[in-house]
Amino acid sequence: MTETGRNEIVWRPTPEYVERARITRLMRATGVATLAELRRRSVEDPEWYWRAVEQVAAEAAVILFFEDLQWSDGSTLELMAYLAQLQEQARLLVIGTYRDADMNVTRGLAKTLEDSLRSI
Repeated sequence: MTETGRNEIVWRPTPEYVERARITRLMRATGVATLAELRRRSVEDPEWYWRAVEQVAAEAAVILFFEDLQWSDGSTLELMAYLAQLQEQARLLVIGTYRDADMNVTRGLAKTLEDSLRSI
């Protein structure tokens, strides 16, 4: 919020920035016209979305950031395990954060991390 108490956009990407963005490359590669359509398709067909990300990552490095993994659900853990298997085909950097004080909340995260480390 600004001093006026209103939510305002503080930064807009330049057309050049948008042109160079990986998300633009992903949208072109999949024939998706708008960001709203990409969001919709990623929810409706997650397998399609991650195959598209994998395709783009084979051409140019992609960084994925996952935060608060101690609260992750089963589908997020499955995605992390899937991404760990892509290391040979894709230039993909996966960064995840978690609070180890909360690790008793989910043992699935510990197992996923252990299995991922074993596969490297």
